[in-house]
Amino acid sequence: MAKAQRDFTDILIKKGIVSSDQIEEARGLANSTGIKVQEAIAKLNYASPDELMGAVAEFHKLDFISLLDVTVPQ
Repeated sequence: MAKAQRDFTDILIKKGIVSSDQIEEARGLANSTGIKVQEAIAKLNYASPDELMGAVAEFHKLDFISLLDVTVPQ
């Protein structure tokens, strides 16, 4: 039986974006400072904001679209 994903961090690990040691360090930072794990991962520069939000979206079975490359008509 396949192991169920606990949260978005499993996706980051599976994709090779971060290691499990980096996630544990980020969790420690999050717990000690009161910030979210996503913020801790970004603060430690382990993943880009797009990588983080893409993993969160994938975990929730949603599409993620970066608006950085989108031109909005006037």
